[in-house]
Amino acid sequence: MNTDKQRIAIAEACGWTDVRVRVGISGFSPCFDPNKDATRLPDYLNDLNAMHEAEKATIVKLQLGQRYHEVLDELCGNDHGVYHATAAQRAEAFLKTLNLWTETPCTPTS
Repeated sequence: MNTDKQRIAIAEACGWTDVRVRVGISGFSPCFDPNKDATRLPDYLNDLNAMHEAEKATIVKLQLGQRYHEVLDELCGNDHGVYHATAAQRAEAFLKTLNLWTETPCTPTS
């Protein structure tokens, strides 16, 4: 899953609506949601605080903490993933826990 798709999927899981990627001067700009005061979409993959808010809004609310920790430990390769995971690792675990992670299929080159 590319980073834009990850950010959009996390935002939508947290209740954002009408999320889309817009083309800016330097390529793709952060996504916006007109229903949330036109604020910038959080940078979930680089901001631990943003991921903490996403976790509270969904993982905790849906009581999926145990599964989330298992996925996070698996991604981090240890039993302490929840304590030392990066924002990007938390984002991937978040999406996998909610069954929102999609692999990008390889396209044949012939």
